[in-house]
Amino acid sequence: RFDNRLLFLPDVEQRLALLAGLFRPLVQREWARFVARVNTIDKNQNLDTFLFEPERTLLLPCREPLRALQSGVCFYCGEALAAGGEVDHFLPWSRCAYDGVVNLVLAHAACNRRKLDHLAAAVHLHHWVVRARERARELAAIGEQARLACEVERSVNLARAIYGALPDPTPLWLR
Repeated sequence: RFDNRLLFLPDVEQRLALLAGLFRPLVQREWARFVARVNTIDKNQNLDTFLFEPERTLLLPCREPLRALQSGVCFYCGEALAAGGEVDHFLPWSRCAYDGVVNLVLAHAACNRRKLDHLAAAVHLHHWVVRARERARELAAIGEQARLACEVERSVNLARAIYGALPDPTPLWLR
């Protein structure tokens, strides 16, 4: 007998994570249809974008303070940054959509393009966690100036959750 509950078997979260790319669009489409029907919203409106696309905060004000924090070097390759550089979400935006200043690093455009939405390798993760904890005050000052949250433990916990749920073997990006 069905009693409106879903009972998940052990390790199902790993299987669902593998299929997220398939399930997410289906669930989002059906949810948008439901919201449109319940609220009598015109189906031609871009309800999907309104419901599911988080706004990306303007990150340009963080660039120069991050350059100073990183002593003028790319977070990933450690080479000097010329003028510019790109603010990158260490934990990819596509995986957690979190703009907290702890999640932001400055990188060469080439490094940022190569990383894309991949998770960084363990060496980068370790460097990021150490930076988050040891430079928390400086990150908080950058966050205050840019009006971004500075939640070290939340950021580290997000990383722990994302990396901890990866199935073996998951390739990670290494510069």
